[in-house]
Amino acid sequence: MVNKSFIILIVAWLMTFTSHSVGKDYTRQQKIWQGIIKEPVYTTCRLKKIAHYKNGIACIYIGSQKTYEIEFTNTRIGCPKSYKCILKPNGTEPSIDDVMKSLRDIAK
Repeated sequence: MVNKSFIILIVAWLMTFTSHSVGKDYTRQQKIWQGIIKEPVYTTCRLKKIAHYKNGIACIYIGSQKTYEIEFTNTRIGCPKSYKCILKPNGTEPSIDDVMKSLRDIAK
């Protein structure tokens, strides 16, 4: 016959085992290693062109694999020569007129 304390010990062990395994989630680093979270890849974007418009300037940057970025700023701040941007391969150079038109459409 099985001892009563032995059964209680087994039940207690099972309860602690299941309570610890159910409530835990993976850490961010473990999710990255498993491929659940995809970290963005960064590249250095360098200033290609400066275009002036009404109230400021537009800075167009190019990075590796034809990654294009556009930044709008005022004339006092200016454009930084380079910065880290997210890699978006095989992009097209942004047209400032198209961007300004889309911003006006959003404001309506």
